[in-house]
Amino acid sequence: MRGLPGCGKSTATRQLLAAWELLASQSSHVSSRTAVCSADVFFENGAGLTRRQLHELAASKGMRSPDEAAQHGGIYRLCFDRSKLGAAHESCRRAFENALRARTGLVIVDNTNTQLKEYDNYKHTARREGYAVAVVELRCPDEPGIFEQQLHARNTHGVPMEVLRTMIARWEPDPLSAVALMRPGGLERATDVKGPPAGRAVPHAPDTALGLELLQVTNRAVAGHDAEALKTEEDGWETVSRSSSSRGGSSGGSHWGGSKGGGTIFGGRGMDGGRGKG
Repeated sequence: MRGLPGCGKSTATRQLLAAWELLASQSSHVSSRTAVCSADVFFENGAGLTRRQLHELAASKGMRSPDEAAQHGGIYRLCFDRSKLGAAHESCRRAFENALRARTGLVIVDNTNTQLKEYDNYKHTARREGYAVAVVELRCPDEPGIFEQQLHARNTHGVPMEVLRTMIARWEPDPLSAVALMRPGGLERATDVKGPPAGRAVPHAPDTALGLELLQVTNRAVAGHDAEALKTEEDGWETVSRSSSSRGGSSGGSHWGGSKGGGTIFGGRGMDGGRGKG
């Protein structure tokens, strides 16, 4: 999963999990086990601080206890420390590797991943373990005067505007990613065409129908990343559209996993226990 803060990664993740749960309930060939790995979890769990240290940190910020942090943006904001970002991402990588070793059915890496190098290792590790790989990109329509304000208003961790602008400036397109668009009213329909799709905005509650649609368009990204792994130079893949945007790519959509089924976002076991193909 990749996207700027406020673009809807967490919403899409919940919808994908709901859709996967539905698929698993309908087929004995789909593993029901799922995992979401994120650097944010490190800070949400206290950044490695003891309970006493959390109390001292809260007191230093005028709070009576860490529990009061929930009224001021949560434990994440209380514990966030830029100097600990390396530890946060290392924690995310360990969780990811543990999920792969446990043969988890659906593994989602939920980070901003503004540059391709930030998730290359996840892709290589997943492939080595026999997982199908896909990248799902959440994107806000780049409407003049709205894009930055919308991201700033929506991001739950209070990322400052200047940090958002830095992220926007360093964003690298991934031509093999599947794309879903976020509109002011919620997550828009997943799309396999360039530009905003037609259709109503979808509320932020987990939505199995949209989650299934996201799984379907992800299949094209699986096919594209399989081609990348094989280092093929063949152009014109029916399953992938090349990106033309500095803030996102275009995607395709078909049935998740083709004839073999399943996979993950950044990696997943095929529904038959093997590598899922597009």
